[in-house]
Amino acid sequence: MPDGGVPARAVVSAARSRVGKPFAGDCSTFVLRVFRDARIAVPALPSRTKSTSEALFRSLTPVRRPRAGDIVVFHRTYDRERPGPGRNLFTHVGVVESVHGDRVTFIHRLGRTVLRSTMNTARPHDPRENDPLRRRRATDVGKQRYLAGELFAGFARLPRNS
Repeated sequence: MPDGGVPARAVVSAARSRVGKPFAGDCSTFVLRVFRDARIAVPALPSRTKSTSEALFRSLTPVRRPRAGDIVVFHRTYDRERPGPGRNLFTHVGVVESVHGDRVTFIHRLGRTVLRSTMNTARPHDPRENDPLRRRRATDVGKQRYLAGELFAGFARLPRNS
């Protein structure tokens, strides 16, 4: 279980080993691969979810304060469904690399490459503190959000007995 000990270091090490490299799967496949490479068993994923990112989040224990080796999930990083309440949720996931106060560094697959990004949960709209997770598109309407802190949904960790 990622708790700052050996398993958390193994998860972070597995994620770091892929930074800057292409990854053929999507973001949730990347996270599952990182846990597998770290020899950490992930609980069975629930089947009644809209995405693997959501299934992964719901199979773990939500936490308010993350630690290295936890996961971070985001909403509305791309438009998978028409706009509306409860739509386009759990569209992206990554692995928490480090935490310094409200500043979180995480590793995730974006585009076709594994990247390291940062966000500040206390200043979600500050572009100096939050990396973009979504590209601006001509079809975007209103005040579309782009930054990691703006799209942040939650943190989760494996149960203690994993």
